[in-house]
Amino acid sequence: MTKAINLAQAASDGNLLGTGDNNIRATSIGVGTAASGTAGEIRATNNVTAYYSDDRLKTKIAQIEGALTKVMLLSGFYFEPNQTAIDLGYQKIKQVGLSAQQVQLVEPTAVVPAPISEKYLAVQYEKLIPLLVEAIKELKQQLDEIKNHHGNA
Repeated sequence: MTKAINLAQAASDGNLLGTGDNNIRATSIGVGTAASGTAGEIRATNNVTAYYSDDRLKTKIAQIEGALTKVMLLSGFYFEPNQTAIDLGYQKIKQVGLSAQQVQLVEPTAVVPAPISEKYLAVQYEKLIPLLVEAIKELKQQLDEIKNHHGNA
């Protein structure tokens, strides 16, 4: 049975590490479930909500142009962590992903320093969704044009 803990008590017991600047760091976290024990993993039994999407909090500055061209410059692939990643604490398991360097060329707002070390990059995959939506709309427009052309032939 998982029991709820008081963060301040856990920190004083040594179960959590206070970094001295009022931040608390844990090896792994379980929200509504047991923590996995895998360093850096967060598990939750419900949605994780972060940031904001409300239109009332945004000033739109530009439409995404050439989304399909940008998406075509990206390559999805399967990978395993190399020895450097393993030395940094990542487990050798097959994954799917994108190259942060490729993403940075086409959508730099979706790339941030990696949490493991600022000398590496990480992709914020959720920030690629608007690009994918606009690319799909471009494909739909192209398909409609083809249908109209063949319908009028």
